[in-house]
Amino acid sequence: MKIEVVNLTEENLRGAPEWESHPFSCKYCIYWEFPEECIDPAMERKEDMIRKKLKWLRSTYQDFGNCGKMIYVDGKPAGYAQYAPPGLLPRSADYHSGLPSDDAVLISCLFIPHQEFRGLGLGSRLLQSIINDLRKREIRAESIKTT
Repeated sequence: MKIEVVNLTEENLRGAPEWESHPFSCKYCIYWEFPEECIDPAMERKEDMIRKKLKWLRSTYQDFGNCGKMIYVDGKPAGYAQYAPPGLLPRSADYHSGLPSDDAVLISCLFIPHQEFRGLGLGSRLLQSIINDLRKREIRAESIKTT
């Protein structure tokens, strides 16, 4: 089994794994990026959501650099992760824990959607890849908190 973790790009975002329930894929989820527009999921169109996600990805890449990862198993997309400073993820302000420090990075998504890929350590590999990326960029992670 060949496992590969790569940086998120506009091209590979389009190939992110899909599933049968809302939001159908991380590529369509705009929960963290556009909270004011994520009100009635049933009314949102996939094409509109991916367009917004791509807009956010381009902007975040310019302001912060790489902000996501994809993991592949034997060439098949198996998982997705997304991270950025809280200022680039407006929904983070809505959480009771408050905003993390200005120099923090929030992992807003790390998901292995299909059962066939769970239990293989893929989520751990995604997380380690994010930590390695942030260390190379001299962004320190003091702790990892979950909500």
